[in-house]
Amino acid sequence: MFEENINSIDKFGMTLLMLASKKGIIAVSLEFIKLLPPEMIISADNNGNMAASYADTDKAFAEVRELLQEKQQNLLPT
Repeated sequence: MFEENINSIDKFGMTLLMLASKKGIIAVSLEFIKLLPPEMIISADNNGNMAASYADTDKAFAEVRELLQEKQQNLLPT
C-alpha cells in the first residue's frame, strides 16, 4: 500500500501521518510531523479530513492534535 515512501497516499487519500494520528501512535506521528513536507501535513483525504481531524477523534491523542493544529495554522494561508 505505502511501499517505502513516507509521502505515499493510499486510494482513500490517506497519508501515513493520517493513519498514525487515527491510531494514536504518538511517537510515529511526531516524527512524521518533523519529516514530512508542509503540503503533506495540511493535505486532506478523499473525505476532506486532515491528520488533525483524525487525532481529534480521541482525547488520548491530544498531544498529536495540538501539534498538528499548530503546524497547520502556520502553513495554511490566512
